[in-house]
Amino acid sequence: MTELQIIILACVVAAVALLCIGILLILRHKKHKNTSTASKQELPVKPIQEEMVSNDKIEETLPPLQYEEPEEEESFLEEEQPENVVQIVNGKQIFVQYNYSFKAKLILSTPEVQAQYQVLLRYVKAYGIKTSISWKQERIYLGRNTYAMLVFKGKKLCVAYALNPQDYLDTKYRIIDLSEIKRFMKTPTLIKISSERKVKYALELFDILFEQNGLQYHEQEFEDVYIPKQSKEELIEEHLIKVYTSDTIEEGAILKPANVEDIIRKNITIEEARTLLTDDSILEYVDVVVGGQKKSYTKKDIINVDTISKAFQENDLVNLETLKEKKLISSKVDFIKILGRGVLDKPLIVEAQDYSLDALKMIILTGGEARKI
Repeated sequence: MTELQIIILACVVAAVALLCIGILLILRHKKHKNTSTASKQELPVKPIQEEMVSNDKIEETLPPLQYEEPEEEESFLEEEQPENVVQIVNGKQIFVQYNYSFKAKLILSTPEVQAQYQVLLRYVKAYGIKTSISWKQERIYLGRNTYAMLVFKGKKLCVAYALNPQDYLDTKYRIIDLSEIKRFMKTPTLIKISSERKVKYALELFDILFEQNGLQYHEQEFEDVYIPKQSKEELIEEHLIKVYTSDTIEEGAILKPANVEDIIRKNITIEEARTLLTDDSILEYVDVVVGGQKKSYTKKDIINVDTISKAFQENDLVNLETLKEKKLISSKVDFIKILGRGVLDKPLIVEAQDYSLDALKMIILTGGEARKI
């Protein structure tokens, strides 16, 4: 082989090598690009239905779910406060309260909340469970056993379970412990349905609850509960919303947000107090005074609002000591309960161990203070 042939062969080999290297670099670049694209496609949050479903029954029951809604701070008050407004009629203020039933809140709720309600009801029915609606809640039961309650907190649907809340604290369920609230003694573990993820969690807790009680899930088709489309006015006519007013309501009234301060007056009768305020709403105006250790009382007594109204001046302090000074109670009394009666004609600062609801209303509606010792 001549020197020229050797040079030509070497050039051919070098060209082939360069071509192979180029092809390898191109293939590597394409692989890297595909991997990068795949990674970018996985960045958005996965739909909850794909991410969370671990139970076939739940997966088949739930409607298509969207991305998870942000969680909010969990809290629950024992009593939902009525809606308060003031109606201005011919320059006169009329205090109005609307007390909504569970059914009224459900009817007026959003389509999303109504859909969540239907999912929960279909699911518990598959366990052979019964339900019944009362003013504040819907009971989920079988025989004499109450397994859960559906309630509203504001505009959100909640489920209170007959489960031990201590078993679910600091878990993904983010339950609210209602053990100290009398109304929820049998169902102290509450979950607020604040997102679609919470719907799944609510169904998981139903599984745990029912299986603990030996109930079996049976796949069946259930029709949705009929929820009529009704206005607030129609619900009032059907007495599903209770209305409390201080006077006759006329047409053309102007509405604005209201507080008790809007209807404070110089004097109040027990009959007026009962009309102006509901029993549920008055409790938020009571100050609880904690003093020392809990004690056993040896001698208890009662006194009426109209009695202290006659004996004390405006803004006077009414308590065990001042009542004894005025000889309105025995010197041996160490527990006093204030009762409503007659007329209260001035604001007073009252400290007592107990009150009737009528007495509380009269004290607050005259601009006074009620402190519970």
